[in-house]
Amino acid sequence: MKKVLFTIVGGVLGLPLSYYFQPEMVRAKIGGISGYVKHFDEILEAKDLIGNVIIGVVVFAIIGFVIGYFMDKNASPKTD
Repeated sequence: MKKVLFTIVGGVLGLPLSYYFQPEMVRAKIGGISGYVKHFDEILEAKDLIGNVIIGVVVFAIIGFVIGYFMDKNASPKTD
């Protein structure tokens, strides 16, 4: 069950953290993560930047899934 929760959390966190996948030009113009979130609609209007946002969301969702998978695996009762 934690796999689903952590996948969703990773995807949600991937939106603002996709800032780090943006080119240096975008980061210099926007200023920081808070500016990135504030101007997120402008980022999505630029068609060539949408791929970077999707990559950020997918990468963090996968990281969340992997963390949840190992938490579920370690929490399951061990039978000998």
